[in-house]
Amino acid sequence: MLTGPNRRIFETLRGGHIADIGGADGDNAFFLEQLGYSVDIIDNGPTNFNGLRGAKLLNDSIGGNVRLYNVDLDTQFRCPRKSTTSSCSSEFSTI
Repeated sequence: MLTGPNRRIFETLRGGHIADIGGADGDNAFFLEQLGYSVDIIDNGPTNFNGLRGAKLLNDSIGGNVRLYNVDLDTQFRCPRKSTTSSCSSEFSTI
């Protein structure tokens, strides 16, 4: 829930870059992009239920600037770009 200090999370990160790790079809990523953030979706195509095709299709359809990265999340990996913050989609959904 967006209560207490979490109510200002969007002000704190305004205009920053967010890595949406495990972003699936990108619902959170595209929401954050609409708020003015630069967003990367980082997910594992082979284990994503549609191989990241949903996120790519949505990004192309709305003319989004979200960057998509196919990364094996079960191994040690580095985020492709330096982020202001990172969020796992499941965690973001519960804020």
